[in-house]
Amino acid sequence: MDLYASPYPLRKLDRLELKTLCKVLWNWQYCAECATSTECPTNDCPWQRSKRLESYFRFYQHVTTLYVPEFSTSGSIALRSHGDLFDIISIIKKNADRPRESVTKEYFVKRYGDPQHFPAVADQKRSFDMAVKVMTMVECSSENQSLGNLEKGVQPIIWRDDTSLAQFLSSAFPKTNCPSLNQAPSSARTMNVRDALKVTELKKIAGLRFRPTDDLRHHLRLDPKTGWVGIFHHTRALKEHLIATLAEPNPRTDGEAIERGNLPRQLALEILDSVQKVLFPFESEKDALHLETLVTKSSFDEDCLDFHSSSYRRADESSIAYEHMASRLMDLHEELLNPTPRGALFDWIERKSGARYVMMATLGGVVIAVILGIFGLAVGIFQAWVAYEAWKHPVPNAT
Repeated sequence: MDLYASPYPLRKLDRLELKTLCKVLWNWQYCAECATSTECPTNDCPWQRSKRLESYFRFYQHVTTLYVPEFSTSGSIALRSHGDLFDIISIIKKNADRPRESVTKEYFVKRYGDPQHFPAVADQKRSFDMAVKVMTMVECSSENQSLGNLEKGVQPIIWRDDTSLAQFLSSAFPKTNCPSLNQAPSSARTMNVRDALKVTELKKIAGLRFRPTDDLRHHLRLDPKTGWVGIFHHTRALKEHLIATLAEPNPRTDGEAIERGNLPRQLALEILDSVQKVLFPFESEKDALHLETLVTKSSFDEDCLDFHSSSYRRADESSIAYEHMASRLMDLHEELLNPTPRGALFDWIERKSGARYVMMATLGGVVIAVILGIFGLAVGIFQAWVAYEAWKHPVPNAT
């Protein structure tokens, strides 16, 4: 039975499977030598770009390696190998406008025929969740399947059975109209919002810190309490999504990209530009140096340091308006204008600022006031006694 073939069927990953992954995700067309040679000798073969995807490949292996099949009375499991996962990615890409439940049923009917041989429902759902995570780099979960992720501290977005992939992505990344973010400076002396959001300023004024995230939804998300900001760092994977839709007609239309199983072009460009043009602009030596530090010390993808955009950007995309990331950028700008107090002292004050502690402090103040009043009364009585004694026993004048 499939269930007992291997407790971790996706643990092993070889070069051929990585090549198939890239072909399924971004439609890479390999040269003839790629099939027989360990190292691709052709300069214009897309596999030459695989060296820049090492960070994404580690992400893929992390997502898949701990997959454990769900028990089923039929003995079938949803993912017997990486090939099954690639097949699921392919059918989702081809049917990005169809409801999840319909696509899931079609896939397993084609594979097993009789529903009695299907894997457990939970296993089916997990396999599609994993496929979408690999495709879109978004942590997703089906209905009634998020408990395990919540126990790990992850909050996935729900991809409902009656919702298509296109609808799922549209709901995950809503658009916001923010004129103050996208407008140009009114004069040479003024600075727009984007120019103010350099990482050096955010660190110095707002005390913010930056860490990598593998989830697109956490990009630029600020934790006000700790001051941590998530930065999506798999920039090479985003560039491959853009290259895959570069030749498509009207490729910046979200529907065009999603219906082909790729990320919306506008979304990918916003994330790349928010990193390489807003937070860490290469024109600023200090900000670019900070990004290099994050790469060397905080496990950021090395491709973050590649600012060349001619391979994936169209001529009319040299400057874009922020729609998906507008609210996140404005949150950072607000934090820059009104920094949230942080640190051990402020944490202690916040813990001690509850109603119970306020009452205790008030009571303590009353007690201190009473004690001081008693001491004041005693001093007053003593002074009155001294004055009385001085009046009763006056000192005779010396003559």
